[in-house]
Amino acid sequence: MTPAFHPLADAELTVAAAFYEAAAPGLGEDFLQEIERLLALLDVYPDLGRERAGGVRTLAARRFPYTLIYELLGEQPIVLAVAHQRRQPQYWLDRRG
Repeated sequence: MTPAFHPLADAELTVAAAFYEAAAPGLGEDFLQEIERLLALLDVYPDLGRERAGGVRTLAARRFPYTLIYELLGEQPIVLAVAHQRRQPQYWLDRRG
């Protein structure tokens, strides 16, 4: 099932892509492609991410220091955060459904 985004996670994705695009033309698109790769994996294998406390799962990007934090609603992944790996751990906890 196609992953859905919490509105704040969608905003985080946009901000991160803009940051990378400002750093180097084309890098923002590379970031978005990496996130799309992760989302395609979750579409096929929703249990792929590492399970954390409370049923939250994480799936890290390869090239960028970002992790998708998601939970499953039935079999649908809901992306709670597009989280930088070195900033504000667990800031997204209040987004859980």
